[in-house]
Amino acid sequence: MAKEIEMQVFSVQHVLVEGSLSIVATVTDHPRVVRKWIDNVSNSLQEVEMNVIGLDAEYMEHATGKIQRVAVLQLCLEDDVLVYHIIHTPSIPEGDETLALRSSGWENYPLTYERIKYAAVDARVSFEIAARSRELVAKPPPTENENKKKKKKKKKKKKKKKMHQQQGIMDG
Repeated sequence: MAKEIEMQVFSVQHVLVEGSLSIVATVTDHPRVVRKWIDNVSNSLQEVEMNVIGLDAEYMEHATGKIQRVAVLQLCLEDDVLVYHIIHTPSIPEGDETLALRSSGWENYPLTYERIKYAAVDARVSFEIAARSRELVAKPPPTENENKKKKKKKKKKKKKKKMHQQQGIMDG
């Protein structure tokens, strides 16, 4: 019986991006599924090279000056994405419907495949930005040997340029 309930509160979508990147998106509006996804990711963090989680959110559009509510929250660890349709979570009270101008579509239930794909890719992009930023920061300084090679290459380039300039003078 518990399995039947779980099937009603989440779905797993396999999202393909330009034929090469495959993302597994868990789509839900239920806090229990979110908790389970977070627990699984927490365990996975010990096994991955980089402890980085991508994060993004999609908002409902409101009239100017009104507070925007989060409709969808996306979390990503590598190719595993959680698309949390938080606006339909049973444990969060509904807002005043008259304030919402629901033109963005993020509040519609269920989310379309295109919206799930967008949410999954968005979360993956934030993960990639964090991962690559971390790589740049963590990049070790050049070794003494690398510095010597760089200086030698620069000296050779300078010598070649000088030679070309001299040839230009002789030709002219």
